[in-house]
Amino acid sequence: MCGVGKAADNIPAPPPGVQIRMSFVGISNAQARALSALVQGAGIILGPNGCRWTSSRYNKSVGKIKRSTAQALLRAGLIKAEAEYGKSIVRYGVSGAGVAAFAEIPVEAFAQESKLKVTAQDILRAVRKHYAPEGWVMAMEVQIPGLVQEVRRTDAFLVSPYRDEAIAIEVKVFRQDWQHELADPDKLRSSRRLAHMTYVAAPDGVVKPEELPSGVGLLMYLPLDRIISQSVRADYHEPELPTWNLVGRIAAGTLRAAKEL
Repeated sequence: MCGVGKAADNIPAPPPGVQIRMSFVGISNAQARALSALVQGAGIILGPNGCRWTSSRYNKSVGKIKRSTAQALLRAGLIKAEAEYGKSIVRYGVSGAGVAAFAEIPVEAFAQESKLKVTAQDILRAVRKHYAPEGWVMAMEVQIPGLVQEVRRTDAFLVSPYRDEAIAIEVKVFRQDWQHELADPDKLRSSRRLAHMTYVAAPDGVVKPEELPSGVGLLMYLPLDRIISQSVRADYHEPELPTWNLVGRIAAGTLRAAKEL
């Protein structure tokens, strides 16, 4: 058994009192943490200038991992090459052996992960970090015209100066919140009317993919690593043109996000 002391491989350590207890022979605590992220869609890019985590969507950097840990996973056959960029930069994902090794980790080793306190702001910070490398600018708590109610609020609204697109995101921290959303679909429908793509962002287990309304995607928040992994891609469609009033609200939401996140 081994507990978590300081953060391994620059992956944020759990809050005090939360541990990952390992009993699978041959896998270190750092490697187990890495496998946890890999089986949930993350990747590792290994090159001459360093080693880093990448998200599943845009292959962008979302943090660092020690080269020694990545090489240990490679030697053990727990990761495999998925793509090559030039002669010496390779993206690795989890292998079949890695999935099997992760499955051997006792469930109780991660039992306390559910006790991590996740807030809507935690998820919004991860969303902003997920989209920032592609130039997206995020506004939070944007009021939009509803289809049933006069005004609804979108948790995050992303626009880009480099493309004529918008993304709306609803954040759900608890299962009960999501069930309430399903009972009142006006909010998501209103968001879809004004954005090219609409997502729900939530911790694993809060939203079941089969529950998503048609066209809505799912972004999974990984609390230990504080990153976003795309689980279900949203459908792309042409929304209504925004009014100047909405543009002003998005601008105000951008300032709010810069101040509060």
